[in-house]
Amino acid sequence: MAFTSDWHRWVIEDFAAALTEGRPPLVSGRAALEVHRLIAALERAGAEGRTVALDEV
Repeated sequence: MAFTSDWHRWVIEDFAAALTEGRPPLVSGRAALEVHRLIAALERAGAEGRTVALDEV
């Protein structure tokens, strides 16, 4: 499943602004990673027809 950058544009823009403004971004790298783990688990669950726990991805 491919996502365009439009889905993440505000996150990317905020990250760039945070770097130049010397502040933490609104979405941390850790939070973003958890979202990607969830997406990976959902994709695998659909492909395999079973429940996939987050610790499996």
